[in-house]
Amino acid sequence: MNKQPLVLFGIVVAVLALGVILFKTSDKPLEQVLSGSNIVGEQLVVRDQSHRIGNPEAKVTLVEFADFQCPACGAAYPQLKQIKEQYQDNLNFTFVYRNFPLIPNHKNAMIAASAAEAAGLQGKFWEMHDLLFENQTVWSSDINPTDTYVSFAAQVGLNTEQFKSDLSSQGIVDIVTQDLRDAEVLGLNSTPTFFLNGEKIKGLPSDLKGLIDQAMAN
Repeated sequence: MNKQPLVLFGIVVAVLALGVILFKTSDKPLEQVLSGSNIVGEQLVVRDQSHRIGNPEAKVTLVEFADFQCPACGAAYPQLKQIKEQYQDNLNFTFVYRNFPLIPNHKNAMIAASAAEAAGLQGKFWEMHDLLFENQTVWSSDINPTDTYVSFAAQVGLNTEQFKSDLSSQGIVDIVTQDLRDAEVLGLNSTPTFFLNGEKIKGLPSDLKGLIDQAMAN
């Protein structure tokens, strides 16, 4: 009797059994389990808890990895603010901000990111985000910028005592550190770095709006 068909049949059964095991031991579809490296990469660019403006199901997603103390990020802020305003009612566009504090080069970058995240716990992340960039030259050289951040918190209507407590909490440090680790795993080494629908763009493109419009057209 020819044993070759039996051997091939055994291999097929083994592969199918492995597929069933993978499927049952994961909460992801089987095709995602088998292509896990791609899925992980996408999760590193945008996490469920990442701060975003716009529709989570949008056709076009622009992600910025930035440092609140970075001069280049400060210079990019006005153009990005204008883009966010232009597309704020467009269901096909969403903007995501990720923290990438360049430490130790920017000594206040970590605490600035913490200030934005602490404001986020009271629903004011974007308000603090804007104040930090708009007043970057005010706090960047401070030995201890905490008082400045507390004044920003009061300006946007936060509970300042809660803000101060959250600012130094381990939970906030963990949030910022997770963003930082994701940036490092993605191989980022400068700010701002953007991802437009998953494609990395280093620095601010001269025609970012054109790239967004092109992505929407496609």
